[in-house]
Amino acid sequence: MTSPFAANQPTSQSNNASGDVEIFDACSLRLADIVQAHKSPLSCITMNSEGTLLATASEKGTVIRVFSIPDGNKIYQFRRGSYPAKIYSMSFNLVSSLLCVSSDTETVHIFKLANGDPKQDTYDAFGDKGQNGAEARARSGSVGQMLRRSSLHFGRNIAGSVGSYLPEMITEMWEPSRNFASLKLPSAGVRSLVALSSTTPQVMVLTSEGYFYQYNIDLENGGECVLLKQNSLMEADEGDFDGAIGQ
Repeated sequence: MTSPFAANQPTSQSNNASGDVEIFDACSLRLADIVQAHKSPLSCITMNSEGTLLATASEKGTVIRVFSIPDGNKIYQFRRGSYPAKIYSMSFNLVSSLLCVSSDTETVHIFKLANGDPKQDTYDAFGDKGQNGAEARARSGSVGQMLRRSSLHFGRNIAGSVGSYLPEMITEMWEPSRNFASLKLPSAGVRSLVALSSTTPQVMVLTSEGYFYQYNIDLENGGECVLLKQNSLMEADEGDFDGAIGQ
């Protein structure tokens, strides 16, 4: 299985040119599944502490996807932004209800995962459940009828293959869920690592400039996170970080 400890390391473009993630069974040392995560090469992946969720980002960096493990089903899709960005770090909290993402922009995004049916916070990838799924079936049905009426010109096989692909095509055009909360770092283009506290609703950010930031998350309303602490690793004493690291 992919390792959550090495998940935020840059991925190899030669091995992930298709945007796939290979899941291995560590006991049998065999390939368990291949997750078709993105069309472009992967940029960053991470897993939750229990190894049941896999978050992925491509080199484009506009969409974050979450898959269930080991079956590899896509259960969430989040919109990080409209413009491409390099994803530096992703991290789940201990109970896998939040996913934090940092990039080469100054904004750190925090996405909320539903406690119950994941389709409540995102769309159904294959249009088979929920309100969005019903809309997908309605749209694909009407378009499918048009295709069938014109199938005399193209042949039944072509019309059938296109019709079977329509639901996924239509749902992919829908807007994924936006972030639940966010914070802005002082500057963009700085490499950063993010982590969510296991005991309090807080996010911690460590940057390549040597700064440590700690923000509070409003779990009820979301929105802009409040800065609680800012320290320079170059100047502060070791004791300044004992409490933060312990979280």
